[in-house]
Amino acid sequence: MGMKAKEWIILLCISSGSLFTSSLLAQEYIYNHLSTKDGLLSNNILSLWQDKRGFLWIGSESGLQRYDGYHFIAPDVPAVRRHVDQILSDKKGRMWLRMGKTVGIFDPSTFLFRETKINEPVNPPGPPIYDLRLDSEGRVYFLVSGVGCFYASEDGQMLSGKYNPFTLPNVNGLLGVTDDPVKKRFWVNSMEGLGYIDKASRQYHSFSYNPLHHPLLSDMRFNSGVINFFIDSRRRYWLTTWNNAAGGFDFYCFDEKTGTFSHDTSGLSAAGKGSYFEVNRFTQFNDTTVLMYGINCMSMQKNGRFTDLRHPVQSSYSLQFSVINQVLEDKEHILWIASDDGLYNTMANLRSSQHLMLEQNRENLGINCLLEDGERNIWIGTWGRGIIVLDSALLPRKDINLYDRIPLDGNHNVVWDIHQPAGSAEIWIACQKGVLLIYDLFKNSMKTFQPALFNSSAIRQITEDQQGNLWLGLQNGLLASCRKQHAGSAELSFQAVHHFKGLISKLTVDTEGSLWVAVAGQGLFKVDVTSGRVVKSLKAGEERTSLSGNEIRDILPLTDSLLALAGDVLDLLHIRTGYTEHISSYNGVPIGKVYALQCGAGHDCWLSTSNGMYKYNYQSGSLIRYTQWDGLITVFNKRFIMESSIRLRNGHLAFGGNQNFVSFDPAQYKNIIRPADVQITGFQVLNNTLPVDSLLRLKNIRLDYTANSFTIEFASLSFTQLEKLTYEYKLEGADKDWTGVKLPTPVKYSQIAPGTYDFLVRAKSSEEIYSGNITRVRIVILPPFWKSYPFFTCIVLLAGALLYYLHRMKLKRVLQVEQVRSKLARDLHDDIGSTLSTINILSSIALQQDKLDDGTSKNFMGKISESTSQMMESMDDIIWSINPLNDSIGKVLARMKQVAGGLLESKGIEYNFEAEEAVKQLSFNMEWRREIFLIYKEAINNIVKYANCTQVDVKLRKREHAFELSICDNGIGFDKAVKADSCQVRGNGLVNMSKRADAMKGNLQISSEKDGGTQIFLTIPFT
Repeated sequence: MGMKAKEWIILLCISSGSLFTSSLLAQEYIYNHLSTKDGLLSNNILSLWQDKRGFLWIGSESGLQRYDGYHFIAPDVPAVRRHVDQILSDKKGRMWLRMGKTVGIFDPSTFLFRETKINEPVNPPGPPIYDLRLDSEGRVYFLVSGVGCFYASEDGQMLSGKYNPFTLPNVNGLLGVTDDPVKKRFWVNSMEGLGYIDKASRQYHSFSYNPLHHPLLSDMRFNSGVINFFIDSRRRYWLTTWNNAAGGFDFYCFDEKTGTFSHDTSGLSAAGKGSYFEVNRFTQFNDTTVLMYGINCMSMQKNGRFTDLRHPVQSSYSLQFSVINQVLEDKEHILWIASDDGLYNTMANLRSSQHLMLEQNRENLGINCLLEDGERNIWIGTWGRGIIVLDSALLPRKDINLYDRIPLDGNHNVVWDIHQPAGSAEIWIACQKGVLLIYDLFKNSMKTFQPALFNSSAIRQITEDQQGNLWLGLQNGLLASCRKQHAGSAELSFQAVHHFKGLISKLTVDTEGSLWVAVAGQGLFKVDVTSGRVVKSLKAGEERTSLSGNEIRDILPLTDSLLALAGDVLDLLHIRTGYTEHISSYNGVPIGKVYALQCGAGHDCWLSTSNGMYKYNYQSGSLIRYTQWDGLITVFNKRFIMESSIRLRNGHLAFGGNQNFVSFDPAQYKNIIRPADVQITGFQVLNNTLPVDSLLRLKNIRLDYTANSFTIEFASLSFTQLEKLTYEYKLEGADKDWTGVKLPTPVKYSQIAPGTYDFLVRAKSSEEIYSGNITRVRIVILPPFWKSYPFFTCIVLLAGALLYYLHRMKLKRVLQVEQVRSKLARDLHDDIGSTLSTINILSSIALQQDKLDDGTSKNFMGKISESTSQMMESMDDIIWSINPLNDSIGKVLARMKQVAGGLLESKGIEYNFEAEEAVKQLSFNMEWRREIFLIYKEAINNIVKYANCTQVDVKLRKREHAFELSICDNGIGFDKAVKADSCQVRGNGLVNMSKRADAMKGNLQISSEKDGGTQIFLTIPFT
């Protein structure tokens, strides 16, 4: 971090009527300061660390915080809501925290903390000093002063000496262990002095054992009390010891390459500026700059000497502290300083700006005008201090003394403007009361003029037209000219050109040679330099050509046809059309009154306002504000307003006002760096904050349909481009176009319909350069279950299943009807057809007989009558079974009683018919009802025909899972051993009964003994 910026503080004071500059006091950075007012938990900042994504992690005495440049986030984890002394990252990228003697690993994604156990006693005999460090291989070790050093296990769960890559010697008052990967040593500094452990031999080398004769070990100065030890990239050894006799620190720098001690420690002894100080640490930055800091000290080594970085006078951009706990250089080379007075940073190492601050005393002091002469000296005209001349390095030119022969009185020390005519060695100085001073650079002489034409009115402006004529604007409104042929004569000749009704605040000649005159309270006038006539006037309130106000403080030609005007806002005057544009705000905030304008690089126009410094690109229309974050002074009050400006020959710009002066290279503020990819920094659902780091690890963020309102926060993590980027975002699936915002404002979406969306966001620089990648976050709003695809799938499947079921039912019914029709056809064919065949046969036989006696005739007629009765009975059973009116079980029971009564009573057989009440609640289909009835009827018919019984019992019962029908008689029974086809087994009736039971998946049991009656049991299971 080289000191590119030369930032001098020059104190100016008046003594014995002459002006002189005091000696150089200090080099200075412009610092930005963050405190509890900005969101820090505490102003006592203890530690800093930047993760790979670019977030800055801050440890303070009140806990851990994360900073993205816009917002502070404090993890709601009790373990880290206390003083966080150190933060560092090991070789595995794990984030380690030390809080006193508590050490552990914090997951920045899940915000979870896991404490690491210390398997050693860590109670030092004296005041405890704990330090968490990394060795050259990225391994973590814990140093306890006066006790020892403890390495972490690979899993990070334990700290113990058994993991140490060395055996630590038994030294008194251990203060530090430093890994030297170049020489393969571990240096040990303690109250006993300096030593090292050789990694190969594991031997400890010290003053008492120094076989290699190392000069540091043989030096008695390092045989005790080595407080600090550090090796920089140039192989310089920095050592600090305590000098009891002097009561302070001694500093040493040993150059390994030369084997000698150098004078690079120059300036360290005065680090505390005369007060007590302690050195806590040496460190080094990317460009080899060495920095030392601690209690009441912070010094940087440059050109062989250390310089204190503190400002001797407290100001709004100075560094103030009692203790510096850590200094961090981030990825953009910004210095972050953890102090007991808050968090500071500075970017002065990135941009070479030069600052002067003039001492403000009782008398007024203001910088009214600036000039760079032909020798590149900077002339500063002040209100009350006269002229200050600096060389190009901003050092005082003591050989130029303007006031050795003229009094520094109220006429000569109030300088309003300075001008050097083209090709001349003269410097024209416009003063109070019409006094004009002309200083000759070659002759080192001064001339004083006070023309009567000016009527003792202050000369406010001097400018030169393209012909070399000089124009002067006075406070009383007089516009005067001095023709070129008279400019160098002994007696200057001035001519009155025009009298305006107000003081002339600015004179400017545009690119076409016209003179523009700004008159306080009167607006802007265009003057023909040849005739001296006013050819155009513009005022506030005029239609189309209206100015923002009638107070024009500066005029800057931007192009042949465009003028920039410093008024109540920035006015852009199109000369040919007379049309005026007004640039009045930046990100919705007024830019304030404009005081000074200057051309930068390309199409940039820099303007100093009451609210700070801005850069306006008149081609793209972009406006950017610059503050202390960019190395430029922020306007805190009127003392910081820059009211004058110049463009130097080297392309740098210089602005001055009141007691401040700044010079910088505008090209360094041209943002040509591609913005970093935008990071999602916050995610809220229904105002509930979710852990964004954990969410981003998911393939997509899934939200319930009731949680369809969410807020997304984002930022491009670049501390050098804060407020310099614009952002564009859209929610694919909901937004048609990109939406642009000036700052990373939280984006809110409400009542988003269920679906899949992609939130896209990108950053864009002021130079229209986009971030390398578009940040994409997929968000899935889940629909309610009744609108989800699985639900629709189930509905479709159920509907399909229902349709299939209905189709099957319809098909089954068709089949059932077909089966009924087939069965009816079969029954009609088997029963009625066979009966009709019998009748037909009997009739044929009877007809073939020649004569029939009465007996034969009666026999034939009886058989025909019997067959006809059977056919009618069968027809009656078929018709009854298919009649829907007989579907109820009650109809079946009535039919069964009817059959029993008709058959049994005609034979004089007693019967008992019992049906449980539960049976009446049963339901059977038509087929089963018919089968049950026919089994029952067949059994009754068999009883009537063959049983020769006197008593029949019929019982119908409902069991838990079955229907039971029992038919018992007390008849003669039969021998079951007889074959089924014997006439003694009652024909095919029993076989048909079994088949009907099997069709219903039932069980038919027949129990009978000779002269022991018959029992028939039918069991039908419920489906």
